[in-house]
Amino acid sequence: MLLIVFFIIGAFDLLTDLIIGTIFLFSNRAARAFCDRVMCMHAKLHFEIYKALGVMKGQLIFSVDREKLPDTFIAVANHQTFLDIVALTILLWPHRPRFIAKNTLKTRTPVTRAYLTSQRSAGIDREVTSREDMRIIQKKIQRMTNKTNFSQKTCFIVFPEGTRSRTENILPFKTGAIRMLINHLPGIPIVSVAITGGSSIGKLKGLLKRNPDNHYTAQAIDLHTVPTKKKECNIFLEELEKEINQAKQKLDSETKTKRLA
Repeated sequence: MLLIVFFIIGAFDLLTDLIIGTIFLFSNRAARAFCDRVMCMHAKLHFEIYKALGVMKGQLIFSVDREKLPDTFIAVANHQTFLDIVALTILLWPHRPRFIAKNTLKTRTPVTRAYLTSQRSAGIDREVTSREDMRIIQKKIQRMTNKTNFSQKTCFIVFPEGTRSRTENILPFKTGAIRMLINHLPGIPIVSVAITGGSSIGKLKGLLKRNPDNHYTAQAIDLHTVPTKKKECNIFLEELEKEINQAKQKLDSETKTKRLA
């Protein structure tokens, strides 16, 4: 049953990729607008299907006052599974997500390739080994943050661990991408996001079996103003990592209580 559902989703992805590619030939702006709508619909479809099939129990929590959200902000989250992209697209809507993601995601599935390409998301290599690599990343982020490439309501999403955590432990943050975004968009605030319950579905085989006891949760925690001075910004980013860790631990504790109830 699960294989049939995944086959149907895959066919839908290929059709979406074809439509977006065709529109992109005529108008970049139209392709981006269409892709935003399709990705939100696609994300909701994925999330609800996984819940309905018993792959997981999922909830999205937005603890930030939406009325205080500016038109543009950065979302910083820990990373466990490709489902994080799905969850954050839903959680942060109507702000259009723009991801700083590893290059391989542009070839992983048709819909992620179409989405990341049309939205001018920054595809970067996981390992940065030289100054030239840093200059390339700088150019990609500069292009992504060019105001002609994003709509009025936009959020730039960063997974500072640099890769998915294969366990429920958060990996040490690498803050280079966040600093580049702050430099290119002075005064932009940050929304912290904690994710838990994704490690068991981090690989395809985890999505091909029922696991109703798995509780996947993504929570937008708080909205932060970023300090302008370098030293204060360093301290702020350290505190941000601690906040996400603590929020995840709290979610883990609440999940454990639900399982025992």
